[in-house]
Amino acid sequence: MRKRRPKQRDMNFDGWGGWRRGAGRPKVRDRRVAVPHRTRPNVRSRYPLHVGLGFHRDLRSMRTDARAAVIRKAFVAGCNKEGFRIIDWSIQRDHLHLVVEARDKASLARGMQGFCVRVARGLNALLVRSGSVFAERYSARELKSPREARNCRAYVLNNARRHDAQRVLEWEDGTVDPYSSWAWFDGWRDCPRQLIEEARAGPEAEPPVAEAHTWLLRQGWRRHGLVALDEIPGLRRSRWRIQPGEEPDWSRFEQ
Repeated sequence: MRKRRPKQRDMNFDGWGGWRRGAGRPKVRDRRVAVPHRTRPNVRSRYPLHVGLGFHRDLRSMRTDARAAVIRKAFVAGCNKEGFRIIDWSIQRDHLHLVVEARDKASLARGMQGFCVRVARGLNALLVRSGSVFAERYSARELKSPREARNCRAYVLNNARRHDAQRVLEWEDGTVDPYSSWAWFDGWRDCPRQLIEEARAGPEAEPPVAEAHTWLLRQGWRRHGLVALDEIPGLRRSRWRIQPGEEPDWSRFEQ
């Protein structure tokens, strides 16, 4: 007896494209500020870049000595690669700020990939965990003018002051952010030279940054003034203070 062939069924579609359950890019549980997954613009070697990296929230704060030491080792190992240099950086509670130079887009991608791998391996070993430590891919923005370069360097190195000012917390005068590359920054207006030399001879002995090659980071940014230790980035008045019990005037913060 011959086996009966099954009847071919028609495939009915409600429509093409559009929303479908379960379709599209998987949702990221810890995505805070989504960096669009689009083709990145070309990178030009004459312009430095401001790069941002966000950590997963479940890692909690990175501003501890043990975690910062791991990240600093990654900076020491990855700050000066072929066509890629890290010039300034700071470690915040749940993100990193970097000022970098790159020969082209491919060099930027390779340099950042190597740095991120070093950070992930070091933190996973320290915390006895596995998996990614970064919540999003990095963001990068070109700095095209001396003012942009100057403001960005101040923003990166004194970023902790900005966050604390927004929380109405005050820093002591003359203090530096220990979780930054402050000791290797040559543009302080009022940082004692002895303090820098002692830091470079001690825990900062291995350079965690590379020497700048672009004109904007070597000379151009200085046209708009050196950076003060007590400068709060994003404020119209660099020496503005919040007095105890005073209601802060948030209109002074530049948007």
